[in-house]
Amino acid sequence: MKNNEAQLTEVASSVIERGSAEGASVSGVWEIVYHSDSKVVEFLCGGFGLAPSSSYTGFYDSPSDVPLNLQYPDQILAKTDTGWRYEEAKGDNRYETEKITDHW
Repeated sequence: MKNNEAQLTEVASSVIERGSAEGASVSGVWEIVYHSDSKVVEFLCGGFGLAPSSSYTGFYDSPSDVPLNLQYPDQILAKTDTGWRYEEAKGDNRYETEKITDHW
């Protein structure tokens, strides 16, 4: 991400301006998702495993520079040493996010 920050910021700005990720693409990114409620642009980069033991990787642009729980938006993130985390109380679902740089 850091090596391509200018390009990714340009794509994220364009998606936010248009209000849609349709037609947006970046090499190495599987899918770009626009979350209109938070104006966050999510870049999905990969996954591994078979359900229910799957994990996914990616990153997102948060104009408000606030960590978000994009997979479980109704759940609160807890601060950790490296970022923020949500862990399902009675299950195996987890979500982790950490700050790469401002807005990312």
